Amino acid sequence: MKIQKKQRNLPILLISSLNITAINDNIKKMNFQKDKIINFDNSFFILNRTKLKQGFKGFTNELHKQNPKLLQNNYFYLNIWAIICKPCIDEIPFIDNLPEKFNKSLTCVMVSAYSNGAVNNFIKNKNVIMNNFTFINEMIDFISGIYNEIEVKSQSFPLHVILDKKGNCLAYLFGTIHDENSAAPLINFINSLE
Repeated sequence: MKIQKKQRNLPILLISSLNITAINDNIKKMNFQKDKIINFDNSFFILNRTKLKQGFKGFTNELHKQNPKLLQNNYFYLNIWAIICKPCIDEIPFIDNLPEKFNKSLTCVMVSAYSNGAVNNFIKNKNVIMNNFTFINEMIDFISGIYNEIEVKSQSFPLHVILDKKGNCLAYLFGTIHDENSAAPLINFINSLE
């Protein structure tokens, strides 16, 4: 397990067994036409040119609407996910317990491009229970801003991102966090923050 630095000194947290779901691959498997997918309740979306700082403003506005106290912590742990992503769904029980391992107070957020209705139906139908995360949906610009910041041009889920209070991307990790080993780089990075 190691942390690598990117061009802009942005740490990329690596885990030994990445389990990445590339949405573009799912599109090919399902034989959908791109224009139909984009309108499929925001399940797939085209990444736009939004800058992270622009999207961050919308993100913090949504958090403030849910509960202003969510903005009091110095860091945000984001899980960018998709309801059609099996690894995203499989990791939910494990990542909900991760905040217990952090020595920092973080605001933990599940971020998606889906409508609130789609996510609420998913949570109800799959009996998803998350005690330590807040759900923020319809965040296409914010998600695009993150992918643009880390210079990734296609959507891959799950994506774990650490932001500071100003919206600076401190680190990110692609892949499922399903056990202590796969969580170690993220936990160690968060616990090293000042």
